[in-house]
Amino acid sequence: MKKLWKVSIVVFSAIILTLVINVANLSILANNLKNFWTNKESIWPGLRYDGHLEFVPSYRTNQDSGYGLEPDKNVKKAYINYSRYGESIIGGRAYTKESNEINSYNTYFIDATAWESLNPLAETTKFNYGWIYF
Repeated sequence: MKKLWKVSIVVFSAIILTLVINVANLSILANNLKNFWTNKESIWPGLRYDGHLEFVPSYRTNQDSGYGLEPDKNVKKAYINYSRYGESIIGGRAYTKESNEINSYNTYFIDATAWESLNPLAETTKFNYGWIYF
């Protein structure tokens, strides 16, 4: 009976230790997640643009975050847009869902696609993005 009791304590301790390590790893992982955007040309170079933007609300920006992010802030919503001559060509800004929780580890993202004009005299398509903070 004592042997069974000791084995139970060892197994229970191992489970608790595993849980503590996993929670610590999740915190480290969450702190390493970054807010970012991408814009790539695909199909025939320069004709189709695929934009992607994502963020994790719990990530607090720092001085080196880049991507136009203000330091020491948490993003709650973001947008991307493609424009030509100052007018949107995708029907206006495409927004992510808004986070209601600053400590959320969920990833919020938005994708948009735009086609370049076949008119050689037309202005080149511009990719715009922005961040809205808590």
